[in-house]
Amino acid sequence: MGRLEPITIAEGDGWEAFFDLIEEWSQLTPGWNWRTFHPIMIEFEDDRMMGAVEGTVIFLGLGFRFRWNYRETEQTRKIARQVAELKDEI
Repeated sequence: MGRLEPITIAEGDGWEAFFDLIEEWSQLTPGWNWRTFHPIMIEFEDDRMMGAVEGTVIFLGLGFRFRWNYRETEQTRKIARQVAELKDEI
């Protein structure tokens, strides 16, 4: 799927909000291994382990995703430590 980098639209002490645009039309051209096209899709996710909620809306292959990381959890701190360790190794 054609996607832009997520845009951080707000952040505060321990939380962030992201906005992501979705475009599925480009994969209808030749050269792709598989194709996914959503005529209509509405999705809501409550990601408690990561302390976030996310909503996705797609209509005729164009849409957006909004994710709000409302708090840090032990899992997010663990991932942040792992990323820092990998950066140190590079």
